[in-house]
Amino acid sequence: MKGLLLKDFYTIKSSIISLLITFMVIGFGISFFVVPQVLIIIATIVLGMSVTTIFNIDKKSGWLKTSITFPTKKSSIISCKYLMYSFVSIIGVFFGIGFSTAISLIIKDTNFSFLPTFIYLSVIMTFFSGSILLPCFYLLDEEKSMIGAMVSYPLGAGFVFVMTKLIGNNILSMTISTVLSLILFIVSWYFLSKYVEKNDIQ
Repeated sequence: MKGLLLKDFYTIKSSIISLLITFMVIGFGISFFVVPQVLIIIATIVLGMSVTTIFNIDKKSGWLKTSITFPTKKSSIISCKYLMYSFVSIIGVFFGIGFSTAISLIIKDTNFSFLPTFIYLSVIMTFFSGSILLPCFYLLDEEKSMIGAMVSYPLGAGFVFVMTKLIGNNILSMTISTVLSLILFIVSWYFLSKYVEKNDIQ
């Protein structure tokens, strides 16, 4: 599995660097119009979506079909994608925290009261949206999978909205939402792994 993870990392390494540079330029501009901590969510989504590059390259190059001939379980291929998505998304969270904090200091907006909320939101969006986004790229064709990817993040936002309405806009609501989104992510990982063990990878 280590080899598969390294292969995926090198596939998106250059695109991640380009995305981060672009994000910093655009993020600095929009930070004058919104709370800087919003950049944490944006960074998380941008890096999380970079994993879609792996799927597109794997499909076009025929890698997915070739990889099933390797002496590894087909579920390991799925696990690598879920782990890589989690890894780059969490990098996005930490990068967003660092960058938004730096921006706050530059523009002298030192009100960090929103920081915990946006960290929670970023983590929730990562796992909730990932539980939808990743299966879409395996089970659907390229066009439909992209639609699924674009819909997954608004659905994540909708999930947070519903939870805050049911429980309230507080730490308890965010904590429960985080746990539920993580459970959903693990369930998605489990069932997709079981699916590809019994069926051909598209």
